[in-house]
Amino acid sequence: MKLYITIFICVIVSGFVISSFCVRTRAGESLDYQAVADGARWAWDDSEVGPIGCMRGWMSDYDISVFRKHDDANGRLQISVMKNGHQIYSWKGNQDSVFKIVADRLYYAVFGPMSPGGFVVAVDLLHGTDVWRAPLVGVPLSPGKAFSKYQNRMLLDATADVVTIWGDETNGHYVEIKDMASGKTIGHKIFEGFSSAKP
Repeated sequence: MKLYITIFICVIVSGFVISSFCVRTRAGESLDYQAVADGARWAWDDSEVGPIGCMRGWMSDYDISVFRKHDDANGRLQISVMKNGHQIYSWKGNQDSVFKIVADRLYYAVFGPMSPGGFVVAVDLLHGTDVWRAPLVGVPLSPGKAFSKYQNRMLLDATADVVTIWGDETNGHYVEIKDMASGKTIGHKIFEGFSSAKP
């Protein structure tokens, strides 16, 4: 006799439920995250975009510092993770950069706000070192397809098991789930019928 368990999934970004659905799995088996992605519904909250959005409801022993040089014409931000007044790790970001800290692990997305794609970085904050860097599947551009203007924004959430990216690009919308330990994509879905900007 096969025993099945129905799991109710809530996708939460910064404390807000943005999508929910049920997944049925066999007892003793790991969760099928492709099924999780397949069952997701598109939702977006502009207030969760960018460093300030990521720090809403901040619950961590680490502090975040965001700095912009007055003479940086590109508008790049220096985002640093601090503890007890000491910098542990920093990276170059932008006004739409997203990140999440779970226990002693930092996850952040690297992408250009006017170019497609990007990747996710996992950092061990106990040692201040990268654990993995993994490219996003995202929404691949079709050969010969071009845009005069492009927009790329993301939301990022992380748990003890997975990192979830919600991507809002001119070329389309997607959700992508990565394994926390390896950065491997274990769930991915492109939402049809969405466009963020005119080509």
